[in-house]
Amino acid sequence: MYGWRRWRGYIQEILRAPRRAIEPPDMRVLRRRVRHLEEEIGRLLVRGNEGIEAPSAQSDRMRRREARCYSQNGEDGLLLEILSSVGAQSRSLVEIGCGSGEESIGATLVVHFGWRGLLADRDGENALKARRFFHDEQGVPLDRLSVESEAVQPDTVDRWLAGCGFRGIVDLLAIDIDGNDYWLWNAITAIDPRIVVIEYNASLGPVKKLSVPYDPDHDPYRRHPRGWHHGASLAALEELGRSRGYALVACDSMGVNAFFLRRDLLNDDISEISCQDAFYSQPKRLKRASQKHQEEILSQLPFQGVEVPSSQLEGTH
Repeated sequence: MYGWRRWRGYIQEILRAPRRAIEPPDMRVLRRRVRHLEEEIGRLLVRGNEGIEAPSAQSDRMRRREARCYSQNGEDGLLLEILSSVGAQSRSLVEIGCGSGEESIGATLVVHFGWRGLLADRDGENALKARRFFHDEQGVPLDRLSVESEAVQPDTVDRWLAGCGFRGIVDLLAIDIDGNDYWLWNAITAIDPRIVVIEYNASLGPVKKLSVPYDPDHDPYRRHPRGWHHGASLAALEELGRSRGYALVACDSMGVNAFFLRRDLLNDDISEISCQDAFYSQPKRLKRASQKHQEEILSQLPFQGVEVPSSQLEGTH
């Protein structure tokens, strides 16, 4: 899996050469950073002047709250918006699939808010980079954050969590493992997260309830050259969350992560929204194929229908 990604990186480097000859990469990076700064300034202005904000649907309001410190997209802002409404209890988090740490969901809470955390990534090189980022570069104490090189599986996750000292209530659970995300969340019982952030596969659309079949050795690139064979649809995750006592409250506008809040924490500011209202396509993928074409492509790949028994959904509305 990781060998193919390295070769893919080499090929992309070669293909970028003509663009570098036309425009220096530093200028492209500078323009991108300026655009991001402009967006962040606009969002800060809105956050600081909420009293004059025009009424809007929750999905639109949440999109304006997006902000990025370390997160890959606007997840930092969405998390802080939710936490500002429901508060924090344990000030602890678990993130499975943290990558190299620099763009992890929990990085801002660990680095700037002093939270305790348990992070894991199946790639040992990523785990090593994450340890360097948090402990060496950011100075996070070892007794406050543990970064594990671990291929967490549904049948071992509870034992692993307990062995790392995590039981009961945590404020945040984040899952992004590019494959068995649905099966992993379904298996977790050792901890009781107040907020769950989990990656969904936007190429499956907002309606169908689908997931990759469980495979401990799943590789998203094995069936699709761009890694689109991964995870579960938003509708599948929404139903799973509902069966576990969670409500869908937001998705980031890049069509990557869905945000779930425990139902007893819903309030006037953060309420449940439908898959259709929360869903975003992935802009990067739309450059290659329309949403409809993406769904057609994935219909040829091995996904399985998933549905929670109605008896488990009773009383969750």
